[in-house]
Amino acid sequence: MSDSVTRSRIGSMTYLAPTMALVAADSIAVLEAALAECVAQHQVTIVIDLGKVALLSGRSLELIANSAARLSALGGWLKLAYPSPLL
Repeated sequence: MSDSVTRSRIGSMTYLAPTMALVAADSIAVLEAALAECVAQHQVTIVIDLGKVALLSGRSLELIANSAARLSALGGWLKLAYPSPLL
């Protein structure tokens, strides 16, 4: 399985698009590393595209919630795009 998060910039926003289910610890770690890299580069307005994410675990939801709080404290935000109706 190829765990990856595609990263691009749209205006002032950073757009992250995971290409895997966010259930296994290694998959969640890939997203966590992408988010940490964004913060390290002062990119604090982030959209996570869930269009290709088939499944989320409680740990991935915790990561998303904690990241949203951290970005907010830094003057930014985190938004979710294209969640599956099953999520």
